[in-house]
Amino acid sequence: MTSQHVVPQEIIAHLRLRFSEQGIDAKPVFVIGPDREDGQIEFFTGDGKVWPVVMRVGSNGLVPLADRAAEADDGTAAASVADAVDGIVGLLRTSAPKPLRDPALAAGA
Repeated sequence: MTSQHVVPQEIIAHLRLRFSEQGIDAKPVFVIGPDREDGQIEFFTGDGKVWPVVMRVGSNGLVPLADRAAEADDGTAAASVADAVDGIVGLLRTSAPKPLRDPALAAGA
């Protein structure tokens, strides 16, 4: 997939369709930040929780990762968008969403 130009909106559309078809409560959001120059897709639930799963989007392609703290080099780039979506669906099925913030911190503890 390294020779293809990666378009995050296109990938998000594929993810939304697949999640809808399979009844998965995950809203994909493309995020670019100071520590992610290429960006990543993060997943949130309808009630404001965050999934530990991310998809790195970069020059090496799409890399589904089970751990938000992992580097793209820790995973293998998917061969296609369909493979990347399959990888994310598999990771979501084996994980659970967590509160966006640590409840102890939110309570001021």
